[in-house]
This record gives sequence, C-alpha cells and structure tokens, in this order.
Amino acid sequence: MSENRSQTHFYYRVQPKAPVFKSFTYKSVLKLNKGQRVKIPFGKRKLNGFILEEEPAPLMEDQKIKEILDWDQNSIPLSEKRLNWMKWLSAYYHYPLGSILDLSFLQESFKKKDSPLKTDQVMTFQESELLKLNKEQENCVNKILQHPNFQTHLIHGVTGSGKTEIYIQLIAHALKQNKQALVLLPEISLTPQIVQRLEKIFLNQIALLHSQVRPAQKKQAWKSLLSGQKNLLVGTRSALFCPLPRLGLIVIDEEHDSSFKQEDKFRYHARDSAIVLAKELDIPIVLGSATPDFSSYKKALDSSYKLYELKQRAFKQSLPQVTVVDLKNKAEKSSYFWLSDLLLKKVGDTLNQGKQVALFVNRRGQATALLCASCGQARKCLNCDISLTLHRQDHLICHYCSFLEKKPLRCPSCQSDRWIEKGFGTQKVEEELKKLFPQFKTLRVDRDSVPTQEEMTNFIKQVESNQVQIIIGTQMLSKGLNFPSIYLVGLILADMDFHLPDFRAEERSFQTLLQMAGRAGRAGFGEVILQTFNPQHSSILFAEKHDYKGFFLNGIKSREVWSYPPFSRLCLLRIDSLKEKEGRDFARQTAKQAEKLALPFQKGQKVKYGIQILGPSPAPLVKIKNRYRFQILIKGENYRLLDQFLKKLFLEVPKRSFIQLKADRDPSSMF
Repeated sequence: MSENRSQTHFYYRVQPKAPVFKSFTYKSVLKLNKGQRVKIPFGKRKLNGFILEEEPAPLMEDQKIKEILDWDQNSIPLSEKRLNWMKWLSAYYHYPLGSILDLSFLQESFKKKDSPLKTDQVMTFQESELLKLNKEQENCVNKILQHPNFQTHLIHGVTGSGKTEIYIQLIAHALKQNKQALVLLPEISLTPQIVQRLEKIFLNQIALLHSQVRPAQKKQAWKSLLSGQKNLLVGTRSALFCPLPRLGLIVIDEEHDSSFKQEDKFRYHARDSAIVLAKELDIPIVLGSATPDFSSYKKALDSSYKLYELKQRAFKQSLPQVTVVDLKNKAEKSSYFWLSDLLLKKVGDTLNQGKQVALFVNRRGQATALLCASCGQARKCLNCDISLTLHRQDHLICHYCSFLEKKPLRCPSCQSDRWIEKGFGTQKVEEELKKLFPQFKTLRVDRDSVPTQEEMTNFIKQVESNQVQIIIGTQMLSKGLNFPSIYLVGLILADMDFHLPDFRAEERSFQTLLQMAGRAGRAGFGEVILQTFNPQHSSILFAEKHDYKGFFLNGIKSREVWSYPPFSRLCLLRIDSLKEKEGRDFARQTAKQAEKLALPFQKGQKVKYGIQILGPSPAPLVKIKNRYRFQILIKGENYRLLDQFLKKLFLEVPKRSFIQLKADRDPSSMF
C-alpha cells in the first residue's frame, strides 16, 4: 500500500511559518526541492512553509496527510548550508525556524510573473579609483588574503586609520574571483557615505538593503543579487538573510555597535550570526572597529581571531588633543549650565577660523523631564513607567511607546502653572547655540530631525560642502561618519550613561567617547573638549589618551572576577504580563524551576559554577506599553553548558496565554 502511495505522491518534511518548533509531513504530486517555499494548509489557515527534506512514504494513512497547495515559482530554493545555518539560529536564539526561513524570501505572490534578470557575469570596477595603501593597510590586506577559507579577522584601527580602504581592496579581490561580498553596517545613517565611496570603484555592482528601501527597490536589488547581476550587497543587519549564491566575503564595520543586536521578536546578533554563516560557507569574515567589543578583542588576543592593529591614521594625521573639563569646578561654568567657559571659547574661536564644530548630546528633545515646581510631580507616560520628554516647549513624547500629549497649562495634581524643565537634549542645545552664534548655520542630527535616509544624505552633503558650521547630534553623529572639515568636537556631558545598571555601561560609554572624539581632525589637527562630573572615571582617563588597549586590560579584570562575558555566556529570560502580580508570580515560579534544573550542572570536578540563576527581579524599566516586565539572568560557564540547560528549561516552563516569556541569548541590553 505504501508503495502505491509513493508512486502517486512525494512526501516532504515541511516547516510552517508559525510560532511552533515542530515540522510536519505533507505530500505533493510534484517533485519539489529542499529549501523551497510552499503554501500549506495549517489548521484552518493557509500558511507559507519550507521544505526541510524529502521523506520516504510514511506508514500513516495517506488521506490523513495534507497536500501542499502551491509552490513559489519566483524564488530559488535555499542551499543546504543556508538551511543548516538557519536551523542553528532557531536552536541558539530559541525562535521558530519557519519565521527565520521566511526572512530569506521576498514577500510576493507564488505565481510566475517575473522575467528572469539577465547577467553577463562581468565584474566591472574602476581600479584607478583604488587609493594607494600605507604600509599598515597593505600588510593587513596581504595577511587576510592568505586565508581564503573560514577565518575571523579583527581589524582594530584608530579612528581615521583607513579601514574602509582595506575593505575595498578585499571586496575587489573577491569580485575578481567571481564571488560576491556582503558589507554590514550598524545604522542606516552610515550607508550614504560608504555607498558613495564604493560606487566610485564598483560602479553598478552595488545593491542596498535596509528597512527604508522601498519594496519595489528591494525586490529589484534582491533579484539582481540572486541572479548575479550585482555582486556587492551593503546593508544593515537584515541584509544578512539575502541568500547570495556565491558569497565569498563578509565585512562587519563598527563591529562593536549594539545596533547589530535586534531587541525584539527574533533577538539575534548579526555579527555573531554572520560568523557562524561564514564558518558554514567556509569563507573569510572581517570585523572592523576603533573600539572593538570586549569579547571580540579577547578572542583576538587569544588567537581565536586574527588581529590586525592600525596604530596610525591613514595619512599620518595626529589624533586630536583631548581636554577634560571638570563640571564640578564652578570656575569652569559659563552662564549656560551645560556649557563650560572653555568649550564656549573654543567653539567661538573655531567658528571664527572658518572651521566646523560638532557637539555631542546623548539625549533627544528639549528636556528629559517636566516637573511641577509646586508639588514636584513629573509628567509620566500613561503606558510606561517613565517620564515624558519635552519637545519644542509645547508637547511631551514617550520615546518607548510614542505616546504624545500637549504640554499642560496647569499641573493636574495641584493646579500650579509653574513648570521646571529637568535635564536637556539636542533641541535645548540647538536653541541656545542659535542665540549665542546667530551668524553661523546650526544643524541638528537625531532621529527627530533626520528620520529617513534621504534626509541623512542631505545632511551629509551640507556638512561636506561646508554649508553648516555647527553640528549637534546624538549617537548618530558618533558612528563612523567621516567629515574632514570638523576641527572641534565637544562632548556636552560625557558621563550620562556611566551608572546605568548594565555590566557593559562603562564599555559602551568609553566606545562612544572615543568614537565621537574620532570625528575631530580627520584632515589635520583637531581638538576635543570632554565635559564631565567624573574626571577620574576610567572611561574618561583612557579616552583622554585614546588608549583602547589600556581601557580593555583595566576593564577585563572585573569581568573575570564576576564571570561576565567574555568569561561566561548569558541568557536573559524576559517575562512580561498585562497584570503585575501574575507576571511577578510567574517569574518566581520560573526562577525556582530554573534553580532546581541547574543543580546537576553545578556538580563535577571540571565545573567551577556551571549554571547560575540571578533573579527574578523587576526590569529596570518595569512597565512599557502597559505590560509589566520581570527578568531572570542565567549565567553559563560556557555556551555548551548553557545550551544543554536551556533545552531542558524550555521543555519544563509552562505556557500562559496572558504572559510572554522571551529568551534573549547574549543580551546586548539589560533593560
């Protein structure tokens, strides 16, 4: 009977795009391919599914096996190596495989509509536009090219050391070998400058993918890459899922940046996931940063990664001079509470010399909080347990759920009409600077003023053509942008994030300080004024000397003492509930179950501590979008132990319809 079935149907193991971790058997009269996208009946719905493998004729009755409804005629099937990588992603990040597989397909009709893109497979680029490398850069390129197979290479170069030119040489080599290259950037805001530089050399070979690319453009770019018409993909983290058929090189620029970690739903880290993909494909991957992630740098020092140090700027310009201003010293303060006398003078002198100034402020808006002067009550978000941010004197915004309200005339609690603006953001600084220097053009760059790529491109053009003299920005300004005319950089309050409840707080602060300082003097001498209430903080002391390695060696000691990464692996269990008591009770029950399961992992001669359970505790931001949040931190001595423990835990934790339990492997933020 089963022989007859096998003659009339083919049987496949199919993974539905649904919140399930199990695959199912389906049948079809068509011979289909592994890695192909299909349409399947699933319960009462019709869903996308993905063929994991062909199966022999099953023993169960044929009429009980549902039939595949349709197959995707527009897309090519995923390769076995891509499938293996995605299975790893699903297991490691504990996220449904079907939803991950769907990321490698365009959201379009299954019917055959598109004519295939033609390609002549000619890797055209302008070798005359390649810049001559200095000895450090040339040595780096030559050594990387000696490893054509899988190897993780970490380029640690001071700001302005010419890492982009190294990437370009490596990309050119890959294209000459008839291979494709992928360049991942942490932010959309970085794409205009690097694409402009790449286009001079690689002409029409570049495709761009990120969340602001329009659907029609994305479809064209995607298909041109799959057909081989284009061979260089530049994008943010989601570009990693475009199934380039001849991928031969991956580049991760600003590899330390936390934006490579997705913070909702599928909480993957693009850098770490790309390294696993490179290993699966047996190709080289290059990471670059002036301030590498501690874990990356530790692996490089331990020889797991190949390390390349670029200690000079590309054209031997000196690093900018850093001056620290202690804001506790009243003599340093001007009449503007956020602006020291020294920074005020330096800004004026720089502008009068016809040079540009960049000021870094790590908060958006006018003021970080609005308080009643009579009763002291702050205006808080109705949906989240945080203060609203004042924007432009007339409205208040929640930066977590986008709740918006007009600034009230009177306090709802005591009816007072006197308000106090606490803290400051980019809008406040912009407003005051326009009063101080009305003759110079001021431009603000944050997510409010530059929300799209087009506006970011326009901003870059204005700065590069010297149409603007004062630039005020948040972290968008610190991330890898190259503005040769900026002479002076001022960090308004360098210690805003020093005391956040996160073991990476100091590392992140230092990275921001050094990256922002690196915007100064890229075409010559430059100056940095660093304002702080904590001049003896390690982040300040090492940033003043541009000393990344010293900061790393100092900071890595406490990581080892407390067994934090890179000396352990973490998983943060995030629990959120519509009701506070139910969420807290569920968190306690889950922690108790985790502690019980952890006991066998804590025994053995070769185990120091095995698995540690920390918590439960309320999240630092306990209420967001009307949901109450709790968390449990699970610390594993190594990733194998943690993997084994989590597999057992996920099988035992009960599911509740009104409570969400999310696993965040290698969490980037503890919030």
